[in-house]
Amino acid sequence: MVLAAFLMISCNIFGQDLTGIWRGYFYASVGPYKEYYKYEVQIDQLKNYSLAGVTYSYRTTVFYGKATFEGIWFPKTQSILLKELKLVELKIQGNSEACAMTCTLDYGKDGKTERLTGTFTSVNTDSKRDCGSGTVYLEKVTESDFQKEDFLLKKSTPNAPPVTNNNTANNNAKPKASPPAVNSVSKTNAKKLQTALGV
Repeated sequence: MVLAAFLMISCNIFGQDLTGIWRGYFYASVGPYKEYYKYEVQIDQLKNYSLAGVTYSYRTTVFYGKATFEGIWFPKTQSILLKELKLVELKIQGNSEACAMTCTLDYGKDGKTERLTGTFTSVNTDSKRDCGSGTVYLEKVTESDFQKEDFLLKKSTPNAPPVTNNNTANNNAKPKASPPAVNSVSKTNAKKLQTALGV
């Protein structure tokens, strides 16, 4: 009985699969105020506990960024270290600046809800100066506000032929209004950003 319980605990700790879509927010404290940004992370858990994928961060129409990341899963402490490497899509207005984040997150589960919570630090992608730090909160979800990466599409339909990111239904859907001006943002993600922001 004790051995069975131990094996179940070991499976839960070492067999955790983080692959999927995690969505929530992050915020940085600026004086007495907190600036909230929506945050989505698509994770591909690889061998040797390494992680890879993309992040999406956005705040109204002021800032939108998609970045690639690498990370590592620490099964004994149920935590991950995630480091954004490169911005691959960017829309920026006003005084906003492009910053790359490094997140230290703890995994937790409450019933069926899986969470990643913790803190981040960030640096300006050009000047490398400090961009501040704050708090991150993510929950595992089934659908993306943007495009599902190929590694998610392949894992969700392992026996199906290769799938592309083109979503005909979404591409043909009429937007509520013209998407905000974007710099280096794919047309599909521009439309999905518009939907996510409710504009």
